[in-house]
Amino acid sequence: MKNNTYAKYAIYAICFVNLIYMVPSVVSAGMVSAFSNIRPNLVLLILTLPNLTGILGIVGIPTFLKYFNHKQLSIASLLIMLVSGIISFIFHANFPVLITACIFMGIAYGMLSTLFPLLVSQYYSGNECNKVMGIASGMLQIGRIAAVLIGGIIAKENWYNIFLMFSIVVVPIILSFILLPKSSYSNKNTQINKAANGIYIQPLVSLCTTGFVFASIYFISSTHASIYIESYNLGNSNTTGVITAVASVIAGVAAAMFSKIHKFTGHATFSFAFIFLGIGYITMYTNISVFSAVFGICMSGAAMALFSPYLMISMINCAKQNSQAVATSIVLTCVNIGYFCSLYITEWLGNFVGKSGAASVFLAGGILAVIFSILNWISFKLSDM
Repeated sequence: MKNNTYAKYAIYAICFVNLIYMVPSVVSAGMVSAFSNIRPNLVLLILTLPNLTGILGIVGIPTFLKYFNHKQLSIASLLIMLVSGIISFIFHANFPVLITACIFMGIAYGMLSTLFPLLVSQYYSGNECNKVMGIASGMLQIGRIAAVLIGGIIAKENWYNIFLMFSIVVVPIILSFILLPKSSYSNKNTQINKAANGIYIQPLVSLCTTGFVFASIYFISSTHASIYIESYNLGNSNTTGVITAVASVIAGVAAAMFSKIHKFTGHATFSFAFIFLGIGYITMYTNISVFSAVFGICMSGAAMALFSPYLMISMINCAKQNSQAVATSIVLTCVNIGYFCSLYITEWLGNFVGKSGAASVFLAGGILAVIFSILNWISFKLSDM
């Protein structure tokens, strides 16, 4: 079923809440204080664990699709997210329960991250697919910043009120139930499977490598932005928050315009994403200032606006119909591993380019981004010959 008129609104709603698992980061200090008898690093697992357990959801989708369709899995994932939030609010004083709930939040996040590009490819095609994929990727960023801003307000009285934010997951559940058609194909149809299976190995390997490297470089803007700003006396945590919010808005708006941007960038979209990262990060090293911090982090947001929707489109194009779930899960697993390894890779490389603390890490990431931009451009040109 292609070009379904209303399914996109359910997809947008799904993307809007997909990163809601990150909202407890607003109250990290409150959580550490509430569980003062537990080591802070252990308490902060509530924030980091979903990124790791998300891989379980990602790799599980191909198997789940053998027994359930995309609509059923989308609603099930959203229900897991909603129930995890409710349980976290009710049992906010019970640390083991909170950790368990976060594990399931991550699984739901991983499942939804894998499902939404599959939904777009199933219901839309051509330029409409690019347009919907871009807006959906933009909704990820807009939803994250909206959840953080609203969550910060409602959590002022009690830190655990942050989990009330999960109530908005009810909206995409309802929209998915009403607007998402039943899958137009099923893995139970073995005759279709034989005709539709197949993954193009070379593009898949290329996407895995590109996704891993980009995630490793991009995540510097999350791990080192506040260190950069505060260590060089450019501002405080509020400064970092404002700059990050602005970058997220830029990413959301730019991603929503992806279909138009893609007409210009074409197959060189990854090259543009990497060069944006490179220019922004290198500027943060060469001119340490508030302006450079704003410029660099906003450039990383613009890079993500190009990278995310193009990655999703590329994933569904590197496999035939019923193998798209497998290809998507493989690539997204590599991306998540890239996020996880970012801190270790970039700090290690930073030691080779300078001794300026956070600025050296940004320089290392910037140089790596420029190198991959050039390599991607060369690969793009060779493929056209």
